[in-house]
Amino acid sequence: MEFVQVIPYEHNPDDVYSPKLVNILQSTGPQIDGMFKIIEAEPGLAPVSDSFPSHYDTLNSHGLLEIQKVIPQRMERPFKPYEARSPDWWQAYNHAKHDLPDGVYEGTFDKVLRALGGIVVLHHIGQLLFFRHLPKTGISQQPDFLAEVVDSQNWHDIESAFVHDPYDETGIRFAHGGGIPPISIGRMKPLSVAEMDLSSQVFYYLTFIPGCLAM
Repeated sequence: MEFVQVIPYEHNPDDVYSPKLVNILQSTGPQIDGMFKIIEAEPGLAPVSDSFPSHYDTLNSHGLLEIQKVIPQRMERPFKPYEARSPDWWQAYNHAKHDLPDGVYEGTFDKVLRALGGIVVLHHIGQLLFFRHLPKTGISQQPDFLAEVVDSQNWHDIESAFVHDPYDETGIRFAHGGGIPPISIGRMKPLSVAEMDLSSQVFYYLTFIPGCLAM
């Protein structure tokens, strides 16, 4: 089911809620928790506890999470799902989980959209780490790539180029010359190989690490 089949993007306030949105919101928690642990395992990171803030602190020690940005495909509203150590969408998830029936009102358009953005961001990072294990890829040949991924200084924000013209053939310029359309980064085209389409059905990615283009 597409997200817009539950709540259309157009002509709806951010705080509109739906029982179906609550179900979506409640499904995000286990996915977030699982992806946290998968990503932490790659560089051998160990949070002090199994709480969301602890996982956040572990992965964000060099700003990895707070820099991540996405934009809904049918809305000009980029956002960072992990701007806070305990985001409002995560608090909404906990309220919906532990405080029903009142928690049903936490299943709002805005919070569910941000929670889904949080999942997409973690999958984005996880996909990059997965490609380290594939032979004959540019990423697998970069011994420092793992350390680079967890450091926000190695990531680029393409929001301005994307908003200006996502289809500009040289919107993202390379130091050695040439470029790539921002929409290709947004759809993860450089990493979509064979039968693996890594694009999101709801979001475009607005942050990327140049090392992934060495494939």
